[in-house]
Amino acid sequence: MAAAMLFTGAALVLSAAPAAAQAVQQPVTGVAALAPAYPVQNGDLAIISGAPASGNTITVRGKGFAPGSQEELTVASQTIALGTFTANGSGTTTATVTLPSLEAGTHTLTMQGALAGGGTLILTADFTVGESLPTTGSNLPIRLAVMGAGLVAVGALLVSRRMRRHGWS
Repeated sequence: MAAAMLFTGAALVLSAAPAAAQAVQQPVTGVAALAPAYPVQNGDLAIISGAPASGNTITVRGKGFAPGSQEELTVASQTIALGTFTANGSGTTTATVTLPSLEAGTHTLTMQGALAGGGTLILTADFTVGESLPTTGSNLPIRLAVMGAGLVAVGALLVSRRMRRHGWS
């Protein structure tokens, strides 16, 4: 009645017979056959430059991979492959990619590859793409606004002095 999956490409199925339980091995197909090599270790993927948003170029760095191994970088909620990259001699993989057009919401960058010492390393970084808002107001830099206010104050001072000289109050 109980079933257990072994991640070696076989499933162990137990069935209860009236006298004793017997084990039968059956091949595993489909998604379970594509499971990452164990042990699996998870960690954080570092975004070292660029702002993660649609169309932006970013650079990410993952550490702890087997030296010379190939790592795959994807972005999801829509699972889009961004490329395959190779770990250097110290097991660090650095990837520079341009993000595709992404819908507003939360997305996850995932870098997956061979773990140093065996198994699979899966590193992730979450980010949010917001709705673009219409531009309102002025883009006038603050320095120009301060300079304009200063010129108005100087003009008012000059007018005030001139009025006093001529006896106008």
